[in-house]
Amino acid sequence: MKITAAIITRNRAKLLKRCLNSLDVQSVKSFEVLVIDNGSTDNTREVVDSFKKKLKIKYISEPKIGRANARNRVLSEAKGDILATLDDDCRAFENWVEQIYLVHKENPKALAIQGFAISIPKKNPIGIIAQFIHETGLSESPLTLLDTKNASFKFNRLKKLNVKFNTRWYHGEDFEFAKQLLAKKQQIIFSPKIRVYHTERTTLSKFLFQRYFAGRETMRTQMYWPRSLFPKRGKLWLLERSSDSAKFIKSRKETRRLSVAVLMIVERGVYLSGKATEYFLSENLSHSTK
Repeated sequence: MKITAAIITRNRAKLLKRCLNSLDVQSVKSFEVLVIDNGSTDNTREVVDSFKKKLKIKYISEPKIGRANARNRVLSEAKGDILATLDDDCRAFENWVEQIYLVHKENPKALAIQGFAISIPKKNPIGIIAQFIHETGLSESPLTLLDTKNASFKFNRLKKLNVKFNTRWYHGEDFEFAKQLLAKKQQIIFSPKIRVYHTERTTLSKFLFQRYFAGRETMRTQMYWPRSLFPKRGKLWLLERSSDSAKFIKSRKETRRLSVAVLMIVERGVYLSGKATEYFLSENLSHSTK
């Protein structure tokens, strides 16, 4: 099976270089790299060109700004039997490509496979909370989400579905894309064998800004798609999540547990405020799965 590793990027040349370095040392070499530059004004093109002797790499400029536009360009340009997506702020484990191949081979019915991301810096409160958010999302069974920082698809089957990333979503376009797949009765599974490191936001303001818009786009998706495509929540779900949060904080070996606890509360408040904002300000959204 031929594998295309696709990365979308915009003005993050330094992070992109680190990401491409991680692909250069993969345990298997039979894959291609597709970089979609979404309107960068830095030296992104030069960084990609510097890897032409190391990787089978292709650079494509997508001037229409927006992550959904960039991801749709990936869908139109990728050539492999498997499409693997990786964010420019990630570093793939050395066996990342190898594990993608093996896990897809072991799971022929799964259209999409969600990999695992390890938040770094590990001891930073932002990284710790981001890890908790990521892990709680993956605890859903069956899996009802996608995070394209580390996901892969059987590309021939995906093309036959004729699905695209929704350009009305500025953030969370991958979450909405998962609903499109689920509406078409496709299977998404999680594999902890496919691993990357993900660099989290470096400042509190950037992290909370991200969480606010994550809340908005989550609500936007919930308003757009029927509830049957979302995990069922029990009556004690909030209590269970609070208990899980407390256990997670207690399990941390770091000394700044109080900082993590306070920031976790702030994060929830900002995320929920984003959801509330979208609920009251968004245009009327509805979608039929028929």
